[in-house]
Amino acid sequence: MDKHQKIAIVLLPLLTIAILAGGMLLIERSTDAAVYSDGTYTGTGEGYNDKITVEVKIDGGKISSIELLEINDTPGLGDTAAMEIIERIIASQSTDVDVVSGATKTSNGTIQAVKVALGLQEATDEEATEEEATAPPEPMIFEDGIYEGSAAGYSEDGDIKVRVEVVEGKIVSIEILEISDTPTIGDTAAEATIESIMEYQSTDIDTVTGATVSSQGTINAVINAFSNGAISLEELEEMEEGTTEEVEEEVEVVEEETSEEPNQSQSSEEETEAVEEPQEQKPTLKDGTYVGEAKGYSEGYEGSIIRVAVTVKDGKVSRVELDRELAEKTQTKGFGDVAAQEVVDAVNSLNITLENISAIDGIDGMTGATESTDGAKKAIKNALDKAK
Repeated sequence: MDKHQKIAIVLLPLLTIAILAGGMLLIERSTDAAVYSDGTYTGTGEGYNDKITVEVKIDGGKISSIELLEINDTPGLGDTAAMEIIERIIASQSTDVDVVSGATKTSNGTIQAVKVALGLQEATDEEATEEEATAPPEPMIFEDGIYEGSAAGYSEDGDIKVRVEVVEGKIVSIEILEISDTPTIGDTAAEATIESIMEYQSTDIDTVTGATVSSQGTINAVINAFSNGAISLEELEEMEEGTTEEVEEEVEVVEEETSEEPNQSQSSEEETEAVEEPQEQKPTLKDGTYVGEAKGYSEGYEGSIIRVAVTVKDGKVSRVELDRELAEKTQTKGFGDVAAQEVVDAVNSLNITLENISAIDGIDGMTGATESTDGAKKAIKNALDKAK
């Protein structure tokens, strides 16, 4: 064996290894930087609160832009995280990117939306799951009659009591007889729940967001009404007679009070004085912007402070703003600060005045973030104390 043959024997295995390694490298690179067909595509993923929809543009086989079409996640947190994910995907030309700390659901939802748009993930399974989850309940069949039932609501002062009427197997009316829950929240939620029960002819419905306890209490009251059985005509007549007697007694009392009033022929001067006497004005919140603070999560940082700015206009709360930057530092980021923001969003929808400040206490909070929720409520009420 000459010298050249020996060299060839040594080099041949080395060349084989080099060729294989080069092939693997090419495969890996082609996987990392996939080539897509030019065009514009849309995709939808599941975010923290709702769907996230994106529009992806492919130019020259590469991702040239991604536009965020729809997102309902927490402002200042969810939308920022989604944009950060989009930037990472475009920069790496890959959906295999890290999620944004404190916004995992939004991050994964954005990645999912891009994958669906690019055809890397099927949307049918997700859509089927969503359709199944949101499918309306099957209508129930009820026995004809009138039913009454009650159940605990949000307030400790009394239960929610309802009267249900069924004709030809269908619920034709649900009347709220008693409710002590927070005005404009609890009673509104109860009415909305009743509408859903009658629409679907079923008690197997979702509760109203922001007033879960009142909503569930209304559902339970209807369920208990059917459990109690139909009211007989005799019982119904007795109830109506009792109500009539109460009304008649009230009328008699009013008539007695009227008969005891002074003679109408009193001097015109006294009548004039009574007319001219100015009516007492109801106190209202003073217009302005007020800052309120309160402690939130007990194990939070920098004193656990939650700070809000409340603007009052024409005696009503027109705007509440959370110091989000501070909340992210003092509460658990992505959890406690989100819970505080949900309270602020709820108050912004209530048209708070001096008369219904107590409605703030009736706002339901995020499960597991009670201290941050209560802290946000107290901070808002602290600001409103300065407006009295």
